[in-house]
Order: sequence, then structure tokens, then C-alpha cells
Amino acid sequence: MSDQRRHRPYPLRSGPASVILSALRKTLGISNGTEVLSVNNDGVWLVIPLQFSAGRPSVALPDLDPDRQRQFTAARTMLDSAYWKTLQGETAC
Repeated sequence: MSDQRRHRPYPLRSGPASVILSALRKTLGISNGTEVLSVNNDGVWLVIPLQFSAGRPSVALPDLDPDRQRQFTAARTMLDSAYWKTLQGETAC
């Protein structure tokens, strides 16, 4: 084993199995930390960071600067409006 691998200050995490084990350890409350969950939705990757503490997840969204916050709020308002129009049987666009 190389000196570099032997003296690594952090655990090496790569590959799908280690990602699953890391998330499972946090879900079971064995360790605490943040996991970023993602899903591909029609070619668009959606992600949400979850902070785990004692096995309990909470959403850990990053802080946004004022300009990004305005953009996020505008997008959320537009999506909410389209959703409610869809529920009422109207076309969203």
C-alpha cells in the first residue's frame, strides 16, 4: 500500500456501494452528517441536501445571496401558480 493511501486523513468514499452505506449509516443514526439525494426527472437532475442528526433528516438548503433568493422566489411562485391552475383544470401555459 502506498504511503499516500496509508496516511489519508479522511476515509475514501467512491462508488455506488459506499454511497449507499454512507447514507444508511446516517439514516440508522450511526453517524451524523449531510447526504445529497438526487433523482433524474425527464433528464433534469433534482437534488436535495439532507442533514442527519441521530438518524433524523432535515433539509439543509444552502444560503442564497439576495439575487438568487429573488430568482428562487419568482420560480417557486410561477410553479405554484401553474400547479394550482392544473388542479382547477386550466392550462398552466
